[in-house]
Amino acid sequence: MQSLPLALAAFVAGLASFLSPCVLPLVPGYISLISGASVDELQSQLGASRMKAVMVNSLTFIVGFTVVFVMLGAAATSVGHVLREYKKKQFQKESYCWRSTPWDWLCRSYSHHLESRDF
Repeated sequence: MQSLPLALAAFVAGLASFLSPCVLPLVPGYISLISGASVDELQSQLGASRMKAVMVNSLTFIVGFTVVFVMLGAAATSVGHVLREYKKKQFQKESYCWRSTPWDWLCRSYSHHLESRDF
C-alpha cells in the first residue's frame, strides 16, 4: 500500500511535465505523426476507421518507444555490473595497496632497495 502515493506522485509529475510550455506545443505534431493525418483532417474525419488507425499507430509508437528505452536501460545496467565487478577485482588484487598515487607506487617499488641498505 506504500507504493500508491509514489505512483500517484509519478503520475502527477508526468502530467505536469506534459503540460509544461516546452512539451505542450509538440502535442499536435505527435498526433499528426501518429495518425498520419493533419489536425484539420482529424477534425473533419471522425470515423471509426480513422480512430482505429490512430489507435494502432499510437500503440505501435508506444511499444517501439518502450522497447528502445528498456533496451537502453538494460545496456546501462549491464555496463554498471561489468564496471562494479571490475572494481571489485581491482580492489581484491590491490587490497594491500591502500595508497594509490603515483608517488606511493614509486615508493613501494623502491622500498626493497632502501630496506637492504645500512644507514
